[in-house]
Amino acid sequence: MREAKSRIRRITGSQCLKTRELWESVFSEDSAEFTEYYYRHKMVENIGYVWGEAPYEAMLFLTPYSVMIGESRELLSYIVGVATRPEYRHRGRMRSLLLNALREERDGGKPFVFLMPADPAIYTPFGFRYIYDRPEWEAAHPGWEEKVLRPLCGTGEKIPVPVGEDFLELQSLSGMPERERERLCSRVAEFANEELFRTKQIYVSRDTAYYLRQIKESRAQRGDVFVWLKGEEPEGFFLYAAEEEEAYFQDIILSKELWEKGAFFRVKGQKPIIMGRILDPGAMLARIKGRESWQLRLHLEDDFLTENSGDYLWESSPEGGRLLKASSGKGLLQAAEQRNELALSTEELTELVFGRARPAQWLREGRISEETAEKLEMLSPLREISLNEIV
Repeated sequence: MREAKSRIRRITGSQCLKTRELWESVFSEDSAEFTEYYYRHKMVENIGYVWGEAPYEAMLFLTPYSVMIGESRELLSYIVGVATRPEYRHRGRMRSLLLNALREERDGGKPFVFLMPADPAIYTPFGFRYIYDRPEWEAAHPGWEEKVLRPLCGTGEKIPVPVGEDFLELQSLSGMPERERERLCSRVAEFANEELFRTKQIYVSRDTAYYLRQIKESRAQRGDVFVWLKGEEPEGFFLYAAEEEEAYFQDIILSKELWEKGAFFRVKGQKPIIMGRILDPGAMLARIKGRESWQLRLHLEDDFLTENSGDYLWESSPEGGRLLKASSGKGLLQAAEQRNELALSTEELTELVFGRARPAQWLREGRISEETAEKLEMLSPLREISLNEIV
């Protein structure tokens, strides 16, 4: 373990640019345009963990995002660019990098991290579980993409679009004059934050810079960011990518009125896309509210971040939760009734707080009592999520 730690380096800013050769060799499916965009506009924002000296044997990056959890704003990390050269695989490089990164994030009080896996089987052994299914959208009108969207990509132009008995304008953001584009991106960010606050519990907070960067990202994928305008004000927007054989809509946010009138999109399915992992159980449960106040004993097992394992007193209330470790005070566990015990792995706790576990199932399996099940059913899990960022 000491030898592994001595080979790991933490890099930031321009140091991260030295990983490009490794990125291009491992992620050969990325287009040259996308890789150029990423290294020119995003890579320097990352914190990187690399194995050895350049050219590195393995790498992992944390991209910071301003994430809203209810009314609380958190700077959380999105894990990207996890790669090992073929000749160094299956030697524990990735495991060591991941453990080092997650421990530093945990020590910083971060409640959880998230990622978009190339293969979920890579990350499940490390405590990651799916927390967000993204709707898979398609255009409701045949030929709309080919006749309208693709020709409009990158032009900065706008066209009238019938919406019910009215007309809105569909605006391509890239290609607009710079000042007009920045002004409109500012309004789109305000609109998006208002709609997301109204409908979601977890989402990435947006600002002008966020959408200016999204325009560059969409163009690197031969797409664009489109906005529906009513006069000068946004009524909705979406990100469109046409890089692959099958184009896709990455992010769609519309006003309630436009959803009801427009019928531009339909959902053809949902796809699990984002995995998450709890880092600090206390920080995570502080953000989980309950309809009533209660206590129960919790035994937590974490096979990867072993410092999380132990016996806790979990207190829940309408204001949030609190987790007290047994070692933090003599006789602490005696404050809770013995019959309310709950034993979970970190993976199960992740699924519980993100609304993907059912206490009723644990009750049927005989793992918990009826009283414990009733208490867990009072929780308000974080089910309403929008995490559509891809890098």
